[in-house]
Amino acid sequence: MHEDLFARAEAGDEPALDEIFDRLAPRLLALSARFGSTPADDEQILGDLFYGLLKESRRFRRHGGSATAWLAFAVRTGRIEKRRAAAHLPRAWPPRQNPLRISLAWLPRPSDIARIDERRDLLNKVLRHLPKPQMQVLEMAVFDGLTESEIAEKLKQPLGMVAAELRAAFRFLRHRMSAILGTWNAGI
Repeated sequence: MHEDLFARAEAGDEPALDEIFDRLAPRLLALSARFGSTPADDEQILGDLFYGLLKESRRFRRHGGSATAWLAFAVRTGRIEKRRAAAHLPRAWPPRQNPLRISLAWLPRPSDIARIDERRDLLNKVLRHLPKPQMQVLEMAVFDGLTESEIAEKLKQPLGMVAAELRAAFRFLRHRMSAILGTWNAGI
């Protein structure tokens, strides 16, 4: 969807970069706001990410990964790292020298992102069917960046129960996402 614009922006086409920003910034700002950011923080984060994107876009195209998904992941990672630092919590993962140079192997392809966008209503329906305990631990892991141990402590539940709820949530979502991406009438 946006991949041709990324190629043009990499070649120095400023209007292409402006168009990418105009298309993606609202979603990325909404994602960043989900983490309780301030507008000033958002501006700086997005500026840094779009600058980094220009340096990395050739790598995305070469590996066939989605730069859009990478931007969303980078916003999430940056917000979680900032929140954990403010709360004086240890990082949930080892620090990287350059967080912009993440592995592309697991990122969805641009065609997957387009299919998910087309089926957004089905995706929202799937999320509404996720059992409440599973949704709670999933949100804490994804949006708060908490480890299983931190979630267990916060919910005052055994670690094994939290781990089981997370595994069940991922299994449920993986199964339903396969149906969503595979067919329109997935019986969801």
